[in-house]
Amino acid sequence: MRDPVEAVRDRTGRADEWAFAVVRDEQGLRELAADWEDLYTRCRRATPYQAHGWVLAHRQAYGRAGRPHVVLVRDAGGRLVALAPLTVVRRCGLRTLQPLAAEVSAYVDVLVDDAEPGAGQALAEALAATSGWSLADLSGVRPGAAAWELVTHWTGATNLLVGAYVTEMDVQPLEEVVAALHGSARRHRGHRLRQVQRLGFEVRQRDAAPGEQVGMLLDLHRELWRGRAANPEYRSSRYRQFLTSAADAMVPRGQAAVSEYRLDDSVVAVDLQLTGHDVLVAHLYGCAPWLRHKMDLTTLFLRQALADAHRTGRGTLSFGRGINGQMVQNWDLTVRRSSRIVLAAPRRSGRTRAYALAVRARRGAADLARQRAGRLTPVHRALVAARTGAGVWLRRRRPGPGARRAGRSEHLPAVARSLLDGALPMALRSLRERGIRATVRSVRTKTADFVFDARRGVHTVGRVHADQLDLVGVHGSNGYMSLNAKAAAGALRALRVPTTRGFVDVGCGRGRMLIVAMEHGFQRVRGIELSAALCAEAERNLAAYAVRHPGPSVQVLNRDATRWPVDDTDSVFYMYNPFGAEALSAVLGNIRASLTRTPRDLRVLYAEPVHRQLLDADPFWSRVGEVPLGTTTVVMYRPAGATSAPPRLKRPLPRVLPRLPASRR
Repeated sequence: MRDPVEAVRDRTGRADEWAFAVVRDEQGLRELAADWEDLYTRCRRATPYQAHGWVLAHRQAYGRAGRPHVVLVRDAGGRLVALAPLTVVRRCGLRTLQPLAAEVSAYVDVLVDDAEPGAGQALAEALAATSGWSLADLSGVRPGAAAWELVTHWTGATNLLVGAYVTEMDVQPLEEVVAALHGSARRHRGHRLRQVQRLGFEVRQRDAAPGEQVGMLLDLHRELWRGRAANPEYRSSRYRQFLTSAADAMVPRGQAAVSEYRLDDSVVAVDLQLTGHDVLVAHLYGCAPWLRHKMDLTTLFLRQALADAHRTGRGTLSFGRGINGQMVQNWDLTVRRSSRIVLAAPRRSGRTRAYALAVRARRGAADLARQRAGRLTPVHRALVAARTGAGVWLRRRRPGPGARRAGRSEHLPAVARSLLDGALPMALRSLRERGIRATVRSVRTKTADFVFDARRGVHTVGRVHADQLDLVGVHGSNGYMSLNAKAAAGALRALRVPTTRGFVDVGCGRGRMLIVAMEHGFQRVRGIELSAALCAEAERNLAAYAVRHPGPSVQVLNRDATRWPVDDTDSVFYMYNPFGAEALSAVLGNIRASLTRTPRDLRVLYAEPVHRQLLDADPFWSRVGEVPLGTTTVVMYRPAGATSAPPRLKRPLPRVLPRLPASRR
């Protein structure tokens, strides 16, 4: 039988110009190291995911699944001018070629010498001549990649599909990015940047022992995400072996960099960057868990990555596959979709069309599920995630071919781990300390908060501690915690608060009480908040609420309430224990000064009244109403000289959530 490579040479008549070969084992991959790296330096379109160190490290760490199928093209002098790093796997019952290390690569490509104009066509002819495969599936191809030369010169059937999402950003210093913004966006981003600058990190890049630094990175990453949803693969032993081996091979060649972030001569954070010819990839970071309560971690690592990319002359900063919604929204990143190229082997076009149809159907189903997930309530999303996580766990536990391979079943999925580490212990502790009735009541109340947010398209649930907002020691700040929305609305009705006056929430946090006040009927609503981060969240929530429920405009002011001059037109002031006794005295003094300037009927609503003795002991204020709400209370005060005070409440409000009839239990 004639060698198919020889058949190509005979057909093209260029046997003296090109020499073709195929590497089908791991030993051949190791022996290619010098020629591969030399070709990589001559292919300016390549990304760091095509570096020899990255591909070989993945092959060694992730076992022997799939046989290598690396197609080589050499010129008449024996120099390597084109290379297709592929492996043979089974997909849909077909022998499919996919790029080596595709599972851990944001971009896939082939290597073609930029100085050899015919090398791309020769690589296409060599690939078509090899045997043992039915189609080639290249998912994750960038615009302008060398793989497009295969499409141009391919004589068989081709199908072009959409690939995965990737997040990118044009390179410029972060300070210039912030300076180009306007209004509240510039103020909020600038605040985050100043937080990073105040801490004064010392950043070092060391070429010695990069594998040890990557091990430290993975340890910090594990601690940072302990008890929270994260990619479980980052915790596996095989991923640690892969990433440390890749760093040991790529850092000395300038294809990767490991940075240490030091405070007081101790390492508190480490990140790994992959450096290509025109792109820098921010691959992974880890830091001490306490650091995320002091500052915005995204700003820290984004600032350093942009500085490194600008210093080395890279035009694009990439964050790999997937969409980080918070980063995209906060820093105006660009979300692009890569391409997926499917090539049919000679005389296999029918199978390729069927395969492409299956890929399109699967991608369409995934997009539809993603769109529908955006309209689900948080409770439904949690149920779907839990069901999906349980299915993944069962599949990993089910014995099968290769199920005993290292790393396959050593970690639970993120959802199950978060449930076991977070919500479940909290519920068990509540059952022990408070009993079943109080625990069920708490679960019902929190469920009502989720429903409130889901119906309005906002996010106001959860508690934010002062140390997470960089407000430690500022006016005795207690962070953010909001009253249950249904209970708050009931308190306003029970206390007969008039709606014709202006409403002010002192320490508005994420803005839940502002929404409740609008729905109660107040025509002028205003929030005062010291934390810039919470101000930004409140503005986003109010903007989302206004889309679904147009109404009066709401103003959120990033001010210090102790120095804020009270508007003489505001007459209802609400506080949910926002700060200590000294700051509360200052705010009450400002309200009293405004009342002296403009006498009017005025109300002060104080929820969770830890320092109520300040108002009870002051003869200027008179307590005229009190509503007990489970474990907390809302007390209403007004000036002592006011008339027509509403009657005191003799009994508490009904339950936050009414008991279901017996027929519906």
